[in-house]
Amino acid sequence: MQWKLPKFEATDTEAKMDWLGILLLALISGMFIFGVTEIKGSDNQIVGILTLAIGVLSLLAYVLYAWRRKDRALIPLNLFRSKNFSASFIALFLWSILLSLSCFSKGTSLY
Repeated sequence: MQWKLPKFEATDTEAKMDWLGILLLALISGMFIFGVTEIKGSDNQIVGILTLAIGVLSLLAYVLYAWRRKDRALIPLNLFRSKNFSASFIALFLWSILLSLSCFSKGTSLY
C-alpha cells in the first residue's frame, strides 16, 4: 500500500514529536472510555468516577498545555473557533460515549 502513496517532502523538518500532547490525549480518551464503561457495567462505581476525574484533569492539563504551545500543539485550540469543527468534535465525542454505554452495559450483547 505504501508504494501507492504520493511522495512529498516534509514542510517543517525542524518539528519535534509532541510526546506530552500525545500522552495527555491518550489519557483523556482512555480514562473517559474506561470510566464510562466502569460506571455503567460495574457494581463498584468508585473506580469509574475516579477514572472520569483523571480524564477531566487530563483534559484541563491538555487545554493549558495547548494554550501555551499555540500552533505547535497536537490539536491546536484555534480549531475550536470554527463552529463546524466544534460541533463535529462534540457530536463525535457524545456518540462514542453513547456507543460505549450501549456496548458494555450489563446483560447486553452485540449479537
